[in-house]
Amino acid sequence: LRRWMWMPQAGLKGIFQMSFMRHVTILHGVGVGGGSLVYANTLPRPKRPFFESPSWAHLAGDWEEELAPHYDTALRMLGVPESRLRIAIVQDLQKNVPHAILIVYTDGGPVILDNQMKTTPRADRVSHYKPIFSINREAWWLHTKPRGNVTVVASAAQ
Repeated sequence: LRRWMWMPQAGLKGIFQMSFMRHVTILHGVGVGGGSLVYANTLPRPKRPFFESPSWAHLAGDWEEELAPHYDTALRMLGVPESRLRIAIVQDLQKNVPHAILIVYTDGGPVILDNQMKTTPRADRVSHYKPIFSINREAWWLHTKPRGNVTVVASAAQ
């Protein structure tokens, strides 16, 4: 507890504090720096409405597209190797529109990071996306009709 909880009166000088209220107890980060201090080992990507907020939407064309490379940089800085990251262009079969997602190849299989989803599902559990092509800094892949996992029909490395 000494390393994690903040309560100087008890000799605890960690990064979390508990605030007790009448009907709820809240465990939260403590310190100056906002949410960047404590993300509890997550890398959240905001949903589309966040990027369209009237507070800053007028400052750039498409904030989601503008900031996407920086989320990818954060993953690399956190130690995810380039070879395990792919930006994929997919056809959203429910909305009938193309869409970009990030696929991270983990030891447990590929997972999808997508601003349209609340979770990071395994790729084999997502059936409403049809992959068109994917890229990373090392290569590109053109995909055929998905059958189980994605079938690569063409690929090129730099």
